[in-house]
Amino acid sequence: MGQVGVYPQSIQFPIISISPSKYGFLKVGKWQDYADAHGLGTTKQFVVNHLFARPILISRRSLITGIGIRVATGVAGSKVYWGVYDDDGSCYPGKLLESGDLSGATAVNRLDNFSRIFEPGLYWQALGSAHTPTIKGIETSVDQYILGLNDFTSGGTDGASGRFLDLTMVDITAGLPDPFTAGAIYDVGSNAPAAWLYLDSYL
Repeated sequence: MGQVGVYPQSIQFPIISISPSKYGFLKVGKWQDYADAHGLGTTKQFVVNHLFARPILISRRSLITGIGIRVATGVAGSKVYWGVYDDDGSCYPGKLLESGDLSGATAVNRLDNFSRIFEPGLYWQALGSAHTPTIKGIETSVDQYILGLNDFTSGGTDGASGRFLDLTMVDITAGLPDPFTAGAIYDVGSNAPAAWLYLDSYL
């Protein structure tokens, strides 16, 4: 944490006022995926009544006003349920901040609007469905590795990077849990389902 300058007395300022992270310099007025590289990436098929939560870092105070997915293979009558969670302080999703649903019926872009100011910190982007549509996702080579290695034993050959969390639900159509339910497992799959957030402005 930065120290506070004391000279002159009339001007108090933080020595460190902005994160040096490249995520603090994303272009405003664009859809951002908050990954190490940017693009629509590969695809991810949903598992029925599973909620996938992917960690994202927001490095500057930001106004975000939309969320979007690209459906790659639709399923008639399906919906994709989305949510944004804060972190509970232990690198695990906590309180539900925003949520909604989008049609997963046809292979097109789907957008939803919301408006929230995000303070710098760790958040979780959650996506799930009661059906099995496929959406564009984040490839294993471009996402942020925050969760660390899932198992890494002395003398072994194991050790895969935890990509996201996988929470089994009874009925996702009843709404996303608030707060996020305990017991989600670390998933080391080759890709994660992902949405894009509209970065309206820095504040």
